[in-house]
Amino acid sequence: MSERFSVYPGKFPCKTCKEEVKTMRVYLDTGMASWMCSNKHLSQIKLFQVGYKKKRDYEREKRK
Repeated sequence: MSERFSVYPGKFPCKTCKEEVKTMRVYLDTGMASWMCSNKHLSQIKLFQVGYKKKRDYEREKRK
């Protein structure tokens, strides 16, 4: 049985009020990390890319 997220200890500052939060959740299916302070502010970051990008994602559009 796999869980939706993993919990990691550390020191993570709230992006709104700068309060220090002691745990962070990392969602393995989306690559997002989030933590919530005691004032219920949710801070999120993109920790890693899930999946592979295709060649067409890197190609520039041709100008006419």
